[in-house]
Amino acid sequence: MRRRGSHQIAAFRMFAGLRRARRGAVALEFGIMAIVYFTFMLGTMEMLFTFYAQNVLDLAVHTVVRKIQIGAAQGLNQSQLASTYFCNALAGLSCSQVAVKVAPVTTDYYAATATAGALPVTNGTLSTGSFTVCPGSSGQFMYMQAIYSVPSFVGSLIPSWSVLDGSGNRVHPVMAGAGWANESFTVTAAAPAGC
Repeated sequence: MRRRGSHQIAAFRMFAGLRRARRGAVALEFGIMAIVYFTFMLGTMEMLFTFYAQNVLDLAVHTVVRKIQIGAAQGLNQSQLASTYFCNALAGLSCSQVAVKVAPVTTDYYAATATAGALPVTNGTLSTGSFTVCPGSSGQFMYMQAIYSVPSFVGSLIPSWSVLDGSGNRVHPVMAGAGWANESFTVTAAAPAGC
């Protein structure tokens, strides 16, 4: 049988001592669990903020639809409609994160609103560049689609849980929509370009 050398005995004693040593174990366990805990907490707060943004966007859409329905938003383009009506109704959310599309229903109402219900995501990127605002005329059937891009921390860690916005940021898009018939009103302004 081969006799152990002094360096082997010293290494064995060191490892045997590590099995009995408990100093620093709590700090190590806390460090591992803290990463999981804080990621979970940030994810929960992000989810709650997304729900808040959805509710605020729903309320803003209904507020703005009423303005369009009575003819108060005639002649406004997308940025003017957002700054005039949406920003006031967004209750603390960033107005620059909103994209609005308002269009008359020219064919079947159900077909037009069904296609408006899909998020415009192409290859993982939210594309709202083609959104226009056409408030329509008196008595016309209309629909609105509004999208708010909620910034995503968890989406940066897990990219499949979010999409990219036009600037390359990870976001959770929330969408609200509405369909209505304009009331009778007198046209006082020209329709925006592209209508």
